Amino acid sequence: MRVASTTPSSITGDVTSYPFEHVEKFSTLALKCCEDEPEARPKMTEVVTELGNILSMMPEWDTRRD
Repeated sequence: MRVASTTPSSITGDVTSYPFEHVEKFSTLALKCCEDEPEARPKMTEVVTELGNILSMMPEWDTRRD
């Protein structure tokens, strides 16, 4: 199965348009969520907090919130 065929269009954009640091943080978080052992996965509150942190680092996020 191709990822693009099941991924919402809002997140299938070109990742090269985002700073490497942001993509790296998002990827690291996604991988943590895929751990085999449930105890090793972050709690949803931690995921939401980290996603908020990542989004707040993105300059275009501030302009979209208005």
